[in-house]
Amino acid sequence: LGHVPFDEPFKRLRLHGTITKDGAKMSKSRGNVISPDGYIATYGADVFRMYMLFLGPWEDGGDFTDAGVGGVARFVGRTWELITEPRPTVALDEALTSMAEQRRHRLIARVSDGIATLRFHVAIAALMEEINFLREQAAALSPAQWRRSCETLAMLLAPLAPHFAAELWTRLGYSSSVHDQRWPSHSAKVHPAASVELPVQMDGKVRDRIVVASDADAETVRRTALASARIQSVLAGVEPKRVVVVPGKVVNVVR
Repeated sequence: LGHVPFDEPFKRLRLHGTITKDGAKMSKSRGNVISPDGYIATYGADVFRMYMLFLGPWEDGGDFTDAGVGGVARFVGRTWELITEPRPTVALDEALTSMAEQRRHRLIARVSDGIATLRFHVAIAALMEEINFLREQAAALSPAQWRRSCETLAMLLAPLAPHFAAELWTRLGYSSSVHDQRWPSHSAKVHPAASVELPVQMDGKVRDRIVVASDADAETVRRTALASARIQSVLAGVEPKRVVVVPGKVVNVVR
């Protein structure tokens, strides 16, 4: 009809990858087709949506596991507790508060880039890292910094978990919708830490690959590796004996 200046109705098509179940392609003959209805009834649409986005790169797909859904549900629970429960207070740590603000800017950059490049799993992993940091350091942050961090979390979650983010925004005292807010901006002076992709090995095999900030500490890398849906599937609910992080190279999970 001549409405667009090119032949196809879009310039680029990016299809999602195949979702498998326990390593096998889903089919009625195998009896391994997953209906979202039961999971939505148990966990809610937002948890299910985030888990599907967390499976891996958009165009690669991933392997569906019940353990992986539970992992995202725990992340949502921790986020809810962080923002809605009373915050303990101790002596203000100004250095830590300054670092938290730098982390907030870095988080915005990482989530923005992850969404823009369809690397949703990277965006969600960054949010998980930030939740862990805030849970550990909440008591030492200034009230203003604490509120900025919580507001930013709710806004960054909005495209990924719209209902959950809207409820968090209300709990923060706002009558407006989080979806009417401008996307948070980050300072050009605070560049996001470069990311690095690390293979996660178990039983001598590479079971998954995770993306973390290049300056992430060993504990953050360990948590990210154990949050992987594929690693959780192999562990099948069993706590690993130890997790060995070789900085910048590999993560070994020992059962």
